[in-house]
Amino acid sequence: MDILRIEPQGFCRGVEMAIDKSLNLKLNKDVYCLGALIHNSIMVERLKEKGILTISKKGATRLELLDLVPNNSTVIISAHGASPAVFEKAREKGLNIVDATCAFVYRTHNEIKKYLSLGYDIYYIGAKGHAEAEGACGISDKIHLISSIDDIDSYEFKDNSFVINQTTMSLFDIKDFHERIKAKNPNVLISNTICMATTKRQEAVINARPCDLFIVVGDKMSSNTGKLYKLASNKSKAIMVESLDELLSYDFSGINTINITSGASTPKDVVDRIIDYLNTK
Repeated sequence: MDILRIEPQGFCRGVEMAIDKSLNLKLNKDVYCLGALIHNSIMVERLKEKGILTISKKGATRLELLDLVPNNSTVIISAHGASPAVFEKAREKGLNIVDATCAFVYRTHNEIKKYLSLGYDIYYIGAKGHAEAEGACGISDKIHLISSIDDIDSYEFKDNSFVINQTTMSLFDIKDFHERIKAKNPNVLISNTICMATTKRQEAVINARPCDLFIVVGDKMSSNTGKLYKLASNKSKAIMVESLDELLSYDFSGINTINITSGASTPKDVVDRIIDYLNTK
């Protein structure tokens, strides 16, 4: 079987920074992370073993999750960032704040703040309910969320409109969003803030060789991994798995060539184990 690892792989710089910040804390009691530090359950479990507990509740915002964090403890802001209100509430609770927000996410926040100060109407393209979108849209109630391309029809888009996006969007999807918006008003100002790690991984999948099977490794909660799976599915038969366990019962009959990629929050050793296993088939 011919197996090709599609590079880049391993943690992106933002994920690596978030993990390093968390693991370098001097822990003499539990530390709480506001939602998953990164969207990978394997890493969340590894962090738990180190005393870093993930605070989560289905449907709850980061602001609501703060109610579950004990006063005067340490709280980590995940790589996805958080709204100013979250930081303010954390300070009011006397929490020691460890900010693990990705630099690319902060770049998006800073652009939003800049154009808000200039009087622009802000439109944010992102996934409804995603932590990154929640944090960005929480900067101001003047920010409009666009979570589907059909949402564009609901807005007028005057000349003083500024459009920005979640860092883990699909390269193809964001192009469609931008074209639809420009068709309504070509004078709209658009900033494409898909991060470099997301861009490089997606381009690598787009340009990958033909294969019998494309394996995408990552958590189903991971936005950037989901986009890789969508792109891979457009090229060939594709499956998305979180770990080797999900491949043990897979029938590889007739599969001669495999491409394997992974999300920016997928540990490299997880992919290594999968490749070691495939080499025995």
